Amino acid sequence: MALLLVVLGAGAALGGSSSASGRGSIEAEALPVDPLAGPRAMRAIDVARDRLGGRFAGAWIDRSGDRPRLTVATSGSAPAAAERLDGAGAIDVVSAAASSSQLARARRAAVDLLDRSASHFAVGVDPAAGVVEVRAAGLDRSSREAIERRLGEVAVSFDGGRFEFRHMATCPACFPPFRGGLAVRIGRAGCTSGFTMKRTRRRFVGVTAGHCRPGGERRVFIGGRKVGRVDKNSYRGDRRVEVDALRFPVPRSAKRPRVYIPAFGIDLPVRGRLRERDMVPGTAMCFVGVSSGGACSVVTRTNLTIKAGRKIQSGLWCIGAPAIPGDSGGPAIQPQPAGAVRAGGIVSGTLFTETTEEMCYSPISRVARRMNARLLSQRGG
Repeated sequence: MALLLVVLGAGAALGGSSSASGRGSIEAEALPVDPLAGPRAMRAIDVARDRLGGRFAGAWIDRSGDRPRLTVATSGSAPAAAERLDGAGAIDVVSAAASSSQLARARRAAVDLLDRSASHFAVGVDPAAGVVEVRAAGLDRSSREAIERRLGEVAVSFDGGRFEFRHMATCPACFPPFRGGLAVRIGRAGCTSGFTMKRTRRRFVGVTAGHCRPGGERRVFIGGRKVGRVDKNSYRGDRRVEVDALRFPVPRSAKRPRVYIPAFGIDLPVRGRLRERDMVPGTAMCFVGVSSGGACSVVTRTNLTIKAGRKIQSGLWCIGAPAIPGDSGGPAIQPQPAGAVRAGGIVSGTLFTETTEEMCYSPISRVARRMNARLLSQRGG
């Protein structure tokens, strides 16, 4: 299976149509509000983690039937687990060969082994299949066998492939004042603005993808106007990257955080954020990018680690719709009732296989931590 990771940015919408140019966008009818979206529905996963303890093996949303169902896997007895989860809500329970902690240990071991034997790779966990997924280039048979022996306690699946990083395309004009979903230019590189964050009482910053800063350029332009200079970039320097993000100062007028939705020509308020454990496979998500407009789909991969070139980037979540050049740094969001969105992360790139194109993003909790800032959120209403 050929596999390609392009760090750039959006694609066909969930149930949407693609334009003649091959670029898709969020349909200008209504952002999809998923029945299992929101903190109340996702709280059942926290209950399952607490009650199953070390026998918890993952969770996902099964959309194969008429209605989406929350599914939890256990490395113990499924009937016994179902009894322990009685009263936690509508949850399907299935058996798995390995616990989530076993899968996590195996994923970390695979990354360390592949770093010595493969030029490019992606390592993730499929909780539904209970396997560590390895996609790698330049991996010979002996290396595969060594990895299988080392992982031992869990199943591992291999696919061949490669990754590629591309430089940003220059983005079109944006829509001031600052908010998520605007065109950001740093030197010749163009990206999309993410979210507004707060560092101190009087200091606000905007974020976009860290790889959007070419060379030593630091000046940030929005709508042809210089708004400041990059003062922190978590993508530069270290070989191992946890978060693909940079920050720059924005005016205090940005203290009411919003995301611009090009398909509607409106702003939606940001109300709250998604935790990493809320974004299980099958969770409905959308994103916004200035080049493509944006797209909606469901989470396909969680906590993915990739290597392309000399960089190893970890902690990527992906959804089943692609991004295109210029979308990087844009907001990954979950639509909520009453015309609001919850922050999920910022776009990092697109993962290509022979059959799928998936936008991957850095979770907002990791972005905030590495940027030494907190997400600004409007109160509900």
